[in-house]
Amino acid sequence: MNTQRVLSHRLPQDALLSLLVLHVLLITILTGCTTSTQLWQGDRLVEEGNYQGAVAQYLQIIRKHPGSEVARNATLRIARLYEEQLNRPDDAVQIYRDVTKRYTGSKQAQEALWLLGMHYYNRGEYTKALPRFVQLMMDFPRTPRAQEAHLQRAACYVKMERYQEALTVYEEYLRYYPESSRIPEILLRQADLYAQHMQRRDRAVARYRKLVEEYPHTEQAASAENRLEELGALAQAPPIVPEGGLREVGPPTRPNARQLLYEWQPSDVFGYNVRELLLGGEGMFGGEELQESLAGNGSLLDDAVYNMGLMFYMTQEYRKAGAALEKALELGIREANLYLRLGICYREVGEIKKAQAMFRELNQIDPGAVDRLIEEADRYRAEGRTADAQKRYESLRNISPDRDKQIERRLTKIVQE
Repeated sequence: MNTQRVLSHRLPQDALLSLLVLHVLLITILTGCTTSTQLWQGDRLVEEGNYQGAVAQYLQIIRKHPGSEVARNATLRIARLYEEQLNRPDDAVQIYRDVTKRYTGSKQAQEALWLLGMHYYNRGEYTKALPRFVQLMMDFPRTPRAQEAHLQRAACYVKMERYQEALTVYEEYLRYYPESSRIPEILLRQADLYAQHMQRRDRAVARYRKLVEEYPHTEQAASAENRLEELGALAQAPPIVPEGGLREVGPPTRPNARQLLYEWQPSDVFGYNVRELLLGGEGMFGGEELQESLAGNGSLLDDAVYNMGLMFYMTQEYRKAGAALEKALELGIREANLYLRLGICYREVGEIKKAQAMFRELNQIDPGAVDRLIEEADRYRAEGRTADAQKRYESLRNISPDRDKQIERRLTKIVQE
């Protein structure tokens, strides 16, 4: 009689089952230890400077354990070696893209989005970096990487000299992450932008003073005090209202918010129902906080709709963005950024008269933003993109008599050319 038969004869059924489970568990543990050891061996080769050897080690893990957690980690390690050590950035980018598509929602996809965004940022390709950071924020909204991505968006706008948009993103950050340890840093950045690039001494002073008063024992507060002294503004400064960014104070209450929400219909222009976009969303604008607010005083509804519009705008989903921003306007939000972005959404779907109406309001609040729209159209004309330039000029007609003169001269030149 062999050993297996002896054991099966002597051991009761439950004991045999326990042994089987233990056997499977031991195999699982040993397999995990083996793959972890292989990963460690690859990491050690990296430390020794043997990058090709490390790649070979990681590839061995991927072939033996395809799709596993350790294989995904090995894949990202190869991509980073390609980018940082082996001068194969295009291969790294391809891997980052593959990971985000194949392992949607995984921590490796989150890291791949971050690395892809930083790849483009470090190469000065800010318009390519921005969508990656926005996607990371939307797909992984409650993670530390989402916070970092938020700040990298602002950094992209600063590099592009789009300072008002950087300020808006910083304002969003302060709203989304009120307990963040980086708030003093953000306040200082905002103040410096106002002082150094926007020529808004009043707003710079207000931000510096807020920093000094609310975070007095920080390194940033000391810097703010020095800047206040340089500006001759150590005296109390008046509070400010955010310029062009998210509203810091929404409506006190909207107790009928849930009923109001379910009465909404699809936008006549953009085709989307904001209710469906909002309740079907996740994270920043469709999560538990909004549901709790709808069950209570409804005070988050306006901000949720507006923020959703801004997020869709940043990913160039103009019909979704337009529907949300249109609804935000209906709810009573009146801001330069809303008029600007909603006007652009109208323009992008061919609603030129509606775009003109938005830009007319914008011209009253922030004429500098209209100047930038005209400059953008001028760039398109200079690049030979006549149709795009003409569409932009047309959307800026009927704003004011002075603006009309500027636009008509430019349209005449296009016809002559």
